[in-house]
Amino acid sequence: MRAVVLHEHGGPEKLIVQSVPDPVPGESEVLVQLEAISINHLDLKIRRGTAGYPIALPRILGLEGAGRVVALGSGVTSVEVGQRVLVLPWKRCGECVWCRSGQENLCARSRILGIHADGCYAELVSAHVEQLLPLPNGIASEQAAAIPTAMGTAWHALHAVARVQPGESVLVMAATSGVGVALVQMAHQAGARVIAAGRDPSKLARLSEFGAETTVSYDDPQWIERVRQLTDGLGVDVVFEQVGGALLPAAVRSLRKQGRLVSYGASGGLSVAFEDWQFVYRNEFRILGATSCTREDVRQVLARVCVGELRAVVESRFPLVEASRAHQLLESRAHFGKVVLVPQ
Repeated sequence: MRAVVLHEHGGPEKLIVQSVPDPVPGESEVLVQLEAISINHLDLKIRRGTAGYPIALPRILGLEGAGRVVALGSGVTSVEVGQRVLVLPWKRCGECVWCRSGQENLCARSRILGIHADGCYAELVSAHVEQLLPLPNGIASEQAAAIPTAMGTAWHALHAVARVQPGESVLVMAATSGVGVALVQMAHQAGARVIAAGRDPSKLARLSEFGAETTVSYDDPQWIERVRQLTDGLGVDVVFEQVGGALLPAAVRSLRKQGRLVSYGASGGLSVAFEDWQFVYRNEFRILGATSCTREDVRQVLARVCVGELRAVVESRFPLVEASRAHQLLESRAHFGKVVLVPQ
């Protein structure tokens, strides 16, 4: 099969398209012929060597994808050859306190495709049967592939962590990203007033169709004051933040007293400096983390996408052999929504 293989860390040019042996499904594994593969920011970090995971090279990248089952390993009875499936990134241990309590996104023994095993940047992938969800015929593979990491994370952050309530005000940072567009939709459907933040005015303008009441630009030196003006001088109830770096302290200043900041990424940098930490505790802000999502989170999103309640926004598609170009686009932040690869 053809696959995109990382032999050494570096830029997009390190993604090498080559022929490799077809994977053979082992016990409890399933071989899936991929029809669409989602690209995520974690893929970029893996390629650069900054993901924070020990990764044995060479490695086929790719956290998730969608396609059809073409072979079954021993012991597999829950899926059939020919069945359409969504391939999830994570194989959780199923034994720890977090897995037993239904919070398996916190499992410390997760094995992730593209990190601990060869992933989905290929024509075929072998995955544990527990990493699969059946796909109904009403959803295209490209839309399905865009769901787990981006939309699953958004659902988990909004409903399990922030627990947004009707009538609350929500600020979504990096709102034109895959997770951001999903958060705008979900917060709107939860009954919140949504303010979308970003840099590109043309992309921000599109978010009104997904439920954003108004937008603000980081390039406006007064953007925090603008957020306060939009909330009667109080600030927002919730901020969803994935940039980190210098933007995180600014996001905190857009909160109302007792507001919640939910951080689910750090694409802008891991180091954060607060010049005035007492501003945080004197206003009783709550700083919350959200990591990944559960299988049930993905099920909830998939069900809503299938009936049209949510949209999986995919506007950038590349052939598998142009994975390096797809990485360049994601790094440029010129995309809107999700970027996917399509094997040919």
